[in-house]
Amino acid sequence: MDKQRLDVNMQDGLRAAAEGTQSGNYLGDAKVVDQLVRDFMSVVFSERAKFHETGEGDGASARINQLCSSYGKVFMGESDAYVAQPWNSIHRLGNFLRAMPDVAFLMKDSEIDAPCEAYFHFLAVQALSAAIALEQGEQTEEQVKAGLTEVVHDAVDVLLGRKAGAA
Repeated sequence: MDKQRLDVNMQDGLRAAAEGTQSGNYLGDAKVVDQLVRDFMSVVFSERAKFHETGEGDGASARINQLCSSYGKVFMGESDAYVAQPWNSIHRLGNFLRAMPDVAFLMKDSEIDAPCEAYFHFLAVQALSAAIALEQGEQTEEQVKAGLTEVVHDAVDVLLGRKAGAA
């Protein structure tokens, strides 16, 4: 990366950080990203519970799809409620996510064309798989919590650009 581009990126990042510090919703803040990912996983778990109560699979699926789309837009910097960092763009986070095998697979075999939305579908699958393993007695609650904690930490690293291969 040339020096001029590096300087511009640094200025953009500092400006976004200053704006985010004031608003408390800066997507470069690990605490904010962690809470968003945890909230997402919690809602997916809740939708699984609603599915068991109502038996309405289509409704739960539609709500999870909408949730994935909404969170994808937040992390692509398309939400006025959050201050994006320079990483939160289709050219940075989007390209990084496209290179992830699970995201590439979801984008290839579905109608999802937004990489961050596809990533949240991947996270939803992780949450739903954990819920099913718990329901079927394949894992204890402690094992599920430990596994999901690892998924959340990994997701935070990906969404902050701290994962290997992110630039």
